[in-house]
Amino acid sequence: MRELLDELAAVVAELRGLGVRAEAVPADLFDLGQTNSLIDRSEAALGPLDGLVNNTGVESAAAFTEYTREELTSMVDLNLTAPLLLTHRVVPGMLERARGHVVFIASAARSDAHARVARARRRR
Repeated sequence: MRELLDELAAVVAELRGLGVRAEAVPADLFDLGQTNSLIDRSEAALGPLDGLVNNTGVESAAAFTEYTREELTSMVDLNLTAPLLLTHRVVPGMLERARGHVVFIASAARSDAHARVARARRRR
């Protein structure tokens, strides 16, 4: 975790070096309870948010049939529920200010989904 925070700090420093106002506001979005505090801390650091990029994503290399119920739930929470909760928090302010953008970046998991299904079928 320390390594990730160090990488995040390096990105912030690089952005600031380019004259961009940047702050690191880390959160563990596997814990859906952190979505509200992430927005609160972000707005405290930067002011009202006019942009949100939902770029969370996790996947496992296992075949779909090998996932546990907990793994499936965890993936849905991180890949879908967390971005929706974050978006739900910021959109009212964007509408009130008549400005803002929300971007969703899809996970790479879809890129090889067909190959995984084919492999699973061959195993039968």
